[in-house]
Amino acid sequence: MDQEESLFGKRIRTKIEQLDPEQEKKIDSKYETAADRIKRAFQIRRRALEEIAADCFAISIFGPAALLALHEFALFARSMDKVSEATDWYPPWRTRLRYALRHLDWPTWYTCFGTIASDSKWTDGRINSGITILNVLNVHISTLEQLASETDDQTEIQKDPLTEIAYDSLDESLERGKNDLDSQVDQSRKFLSTKERCVEIFALLERLHYKIPPNEVLIAKPIGSDLDLAGRTRTPATLASIFNAGWFHRVAYLPSIFSFDRSKTYFEELDILNRLVLKGIEMSDLQREYAPYSSTRN
Repeated sequence: MDQEESLFGKRIRTKIEQLDPEQEKKIDSKYETAADRIKRAFQIRRRALEEIAADCFAISIFGPAALLALHEFALFARSMDKVSEATDWYPPWRTRLRYALRHLDWPTWYTCFGTIASDSKWTDGRINSGITILNVLNVHISTLEQLASETDDQTEIQKDPLTEIAYDSLDESLERGKNDLDSQVDQSRKFLSTKERCVEIFALLERLHYKIPPNEVLIAKPIGSDLDLAGRTRTPATLASIFNAGWFHRVAYLPSIFSFDRSKTYFEELDILNRLVLKGIEMSDLQREYAPYSSTRN
């Protein structure tokens, strides 16, 4: 963040010092001097960078679940587009969703899930296959993309010369930040769209479907290795996969049981889902911690 201020500081100062009288009329009268305006522009820009960079970091670690969680917060916002002192200069939710969608690259995830979705089938009339879940998810994220494609937030930003100047170099800074993130975050910590991850999420989805905590996945062992009774080994689920399974189930399955005359059932099912996800996280952690002790005993 400090590097970005030094890199773009001169550009911001110059633009504020060169504002014409018509632009100055649009600025709050309490920012009378150029120094006050420059300070405010830096504050607005830093707040935007902090929040959007954090969103992108969350997506690098948690994948689609981070986007779905971000949208959940946005639903409770008073405005999708306002940026002002009243909102502590937080970037508009529409802006945050736009950058989050760009960072996630859903088409790549969709293609990856598509290669394994047909292998997942369950005995339920509403959601009976991985393909059904993937299609519902794709429609949901397409709706978010449509939401993010509208430009009301950009119109609001341009109403105030200080916010307009502060956001002017945001794309350039965030691209630099993305490259910095890619170079510093261990590849093993990133939640990438691999077949292994997609298989794990759908396996955990199946457990949630039958109200089983999503704490582990069963993987077939190679011929000649030590087999359990079913010829499979139990692997603790990763935190990110558990979160994704929970969000996928919520987006794809819970709306199928909602109706205004059955709203109580919906919220009961949501509560069950939340508790199953939390239990899955707890149990996977216990399994992971116990494994070294168990192998030593054996």
